[in-house]
Amino acid sequence: MISFLAILFTFSLVIFVHELGHFIVAVKSGVTVKKFSLGFGPELIGFTRKGVRYRISAIPMGGYVEMKGQSIEEEDALEEGSFMSLPPLKRIPILFAGAGMNFLMGIIIFFFIFLSAGVYIQTNIAQVGGLMEGFPAQAAGFEEGDRILSSGGVEVSTWDDLSQEISIRGGIETEFILEREGESFSIISVPKLDTELDRGFMGIIAPGEYVGMGVFRSLK
Repeated sequence: MISFLAILFTFSLVIFVHELGHFIVAVKSGVTVKKFSLGFGPELIGFTRKGVRYRISAIPMGGYVEMKGQSIEEEDALEEGSFMSLPPLKRIPILFAGAGMNFLMGIIIFFFIFLSAGVYIQTNIAQVGGLMEGFPAQAAGFEEGDRILSSGGVEVSTWDDLSQEISIRGGIETEFILEREGESFSIISVPKLDTELDRGFMGIIAPGEYVGMGVFRSLK
């Protein structure tokens, strides 16, 4: 239920911003806007301001901006203030404004993600940064922070070494030598074989850390 509401909220936000782009550019271009609706179907709640009916409709999937004279078949298509009365070069920005606003929204969202959370930078050491649910490493008893010293009798010191050794041992029983809190021990496990990629996986997430980006790097 929470996932459904999250999807509905995200979809509604994307549509709202998209239609807002059409609305702003249409008004700036002198087009008369009749309705600004979030959703379709019967109106649930709404109000009128400066001739525009702002409304939330019953079907929360999509939305629309209704402008005067949107089609040449309409009676008021060529009247002053209608969309079709504008020359083509002035109609084009109105049509592309929705996608432009979504693009701008994406930039703003990712800017604040990079600024607040930073970027995850992988460290090239043979260590368990995290574990994936349902994969062999978790079932075998690997823990976050474990250093992996060898895989299948081959010494590994970097993440690249470890990844390579695991990839060629899909479906093969393998001994891993781990170090935890200064003590070394052995774990026997079988890397999961991905038949499509023809390589093994243990479900070990690479180690790393989130690094702050700062204002200018986040914007870039």
